[in-house]
Amino acid sequence: MDTNHRNKKARKDLLVFDVPGSIRDGLVADAREQNKSVNDTAIGILAARYRVKHTSSGVPFTLSDNGSHNLSLRGGAKLHRTLDIERAKRSGTLRGLVLETLALHYGLEPPESIGRRPKKEKVT
Repeated sequence: MDTNHRNKKARKDLLVFDVPGSIRDGLVADAREQNKSVNDTAIGILAARYRVKHTSSGVPFTLSDNGSHNLSLRGGAKLHRTLDIERAKRSGTLRGLVLETLALHYGLEPPESIGRRPKKEKVT
């Protein structure tokens, strides 16, 4: 089997909506300084925090998302599993865990709510 095929299957995508500007600015500044993609920068921070081995993709810095407030993170399946286990321990969401970890890395106040949003009541 081709090793590239195996590696592609081992990657997991996580879309993080509504990333606060302060976290986004920190990621972009770090990525620019290190000449790494924003994805590699964010995944590197998460992998270091949760002690999961990560190899950078080697993609250089480009700012092509026109200031989007969403992050599409592509990391290894092991990191995704580790994040999911930590999320379950806290009864929160992956989005909340990712934003909290990144905020703490940059010395910022974590976003207020890292749990699930309350369900809207159905009007009958």
